[in-house]
Amino acid sequence: MKTATQDGPAATRVAHRMRDWPSGSRAYPGLIFGWQGAAWVRFQQAPAVSSRAGASIARRIEAETSADSADSADSDRISMFVGCAASALIGAYGVRSGIVAPATLRRARARLVHAARRSRDWDVNLGAAGALLACSEMETVLEGSAPRAVLPLLRDRALAAADAISDRPGGWTTGMAHGLAGAMMALECGVARGLFRLRNSSRQRHLAALVGAGMQDDRGAMFWPQLAGDKAWGLQSWCHGTPGVTLALLALHALTGQAAYGELAEAGLAGMAWLVDRAPRNATLCCGGAGFGQIFVEAYRMTRQTKWLDAARRFTHDDASLLHRSLFKGTLGLAYLGLRLADPLRYPMPGLGLLSAS
Repeated sequence: MKTATQDGPAATRVAHRMRDWPSGSRAYPGLIFGWQGAAWVRFQQAPAVSSRAGASIARRIEAETSADSADSADSDRISMFVGCAASALIGAYGVRSGIVAPATLRRARARLVHAARRSRDWDVNLGAAGALLACSEMETVLEGSAPRAVLPLLRDRALAAADAISDRPGGWTTGMAHGLAGAMMALECGVARGLFRLRNSSRQRHLAALVGAGMQDDRGAMFWPQLAGDKAWGLQSWCHGTPGVTLALLALHALTGQAAYGELAEAGLAGMAWLVDRAPRNATLCCGGAGFGQIFVEAYRMTRQTKWLDAARRFTHDDASLLHRSLFKGTLGLAYLGLRLADPLRYPMPGLGLLSAS
């Protein structure tokens, strides 16, 4: 079993970033801003955390999960990215590891069910698609932990949104956080985990809309603007545009084995490689360079093409201007990218449902 020291500098940087967990997580709970992102990284890194540091982090996870699950405040945010599904997901990891009480997980699930019945959000970032991703990861981590009573509601909301988007000629978001690609991936994660079924006609309809929103150059590279139909690229990273769509396509190919997804993903990766020096961005996983890097690592994991690791290494610099310590909006995301580059087959990409389970 490796220790943090044996894992090298990358593990040390991650441990340092987790010393002071993200602030403001009560206002914006979830993997993007909250303590749950740091907790998720801890569970991926568990064998590499020293016993003393691990015990301290375990106490924090139990305390935070318990506090969140007991929170009686109503919330319409139900995703694992921003919302209460994140605490249920961390609860499932915690119960499996023996550091969270089963009763705490039950309360977190009940809170998710209550919030899901109130929420009208459908997307990955805030709504039903993000909750579906959490449920598929939960069920993979700890069988029986996903709240099955609410799964049909989550599926129907994400599916209705994907159908409605597919009927519109433009003006809709293409990427992962708020777009069609994220909803497609979340639905297939539920199918792959056996939580529900999806008609092939729906798959074909959604894929046709996504292809129609893209643009292909004379080299075969594919690009997606932030908004379908726009001539300007807009924001390009995990959250919006080509990188997020490409990540979803990589995941869809892994989940279904359908060649069409794999071919489009390869074209999207070529588009990402062209955008590296051209798309405006910051340094974060959500909206910037770390997002490019994380997706290139995932491309290597799924294709075993080492050129994508080389592409990812361009984004490992630590940006001192990032004052936030969170996974998707701060320095922890950059540190986790370094950890993944040090051992890419061991550490998964966060937020891909059952594909992220360790």
